[in-house]
Amino acid sequence: MSRADVRGDVAMKRVIFLAALLASVPAFAITANGGAVSVGSNVILGSVSDAQSYSDSGAGAPGLLGAAVYSTVTNPLANVTAVSFANVSAQWVSATQGSVYLNWGWEAQTAASGLGTQVETNKNTPNWTYNFTTGASAASFNVKWTLSTFTEVGSTFGLQGIFGRGSMPYNVTPFTVSPVDGSGSFSVALNPNTAYSFSISNNGNLGNEQGGFDSVTGASFGMDWTITESGVPEPASWAMLLTGFGLVGAGMRRRRHVAA
Repeated sequence: MSRADVRGDVAMKRVIFLAALLASVPAFAITANGGAVSVGSNVILGSVSDAQSYSDSGAGAPGLLGAAVYSTVTNPLANVTAVSFANVSAQWVSATQGSVYLNWGWEAQTAASGLGTQVETNKNTPNWTYNFTTGASAASFNVKWTLSTFTEVGSTFGLQGIFGRGSMPYNVTPFTVSPVDGSGSFSVALNPNTAYSFSISNNGNLGNEQGGFDSVTGASFGMDWTITESGVPEPASWAMLLTGFGLVGAGMRRRRHVAA
């Protein structure tokens, strides 16, 4: 057997080996099925109310979505005003990575007016939703979150924090009617070839039907999320495969040169 034939046999064996290795790699295939953001607010002051809502949505990995609302009621006779607000923005960098930012709160100093007061930021929820389908591999949905609050009058009582819906854990932030600044992370295991829906909502609301209250407070929540699949080659593995193909190509070029 000539040297050219030996090189050809080695090259063919490399091709077969690399083809088998590639065939064993699971497909990295998270399919984005759409996302949405929604916010809603309501203020009741005596017998007058103002309810507002807004939503935004998109197919696939929508890119950038946003929504904002502002409700306000003024009673000129009592010289008082009550306001509630909420806004959300979300970005999908890809089907497997994104972020969400949500703010909510109110300004209501009506205790001396004798007017019943209700402020709500938990209307038109969930505030963020992502629907997707996993590929052939098991995966995980990974979250890093932060929560910050501010108070000018009263306390953070009634803001409550962030709750999950669908496949999201119910308590995204620790449950408390008076949330405090904090941060955390968690992961949710995902099954292969399964459709999932992840959502979050704020539950801010505060009321006193008898004589109002004094409260100026709000909260900001941020969440970065990723989806990672098991069995997907690391960069070093891809480098090895590409190097192998390069060696095969070089060997076959040498064989053609000798044959000529």
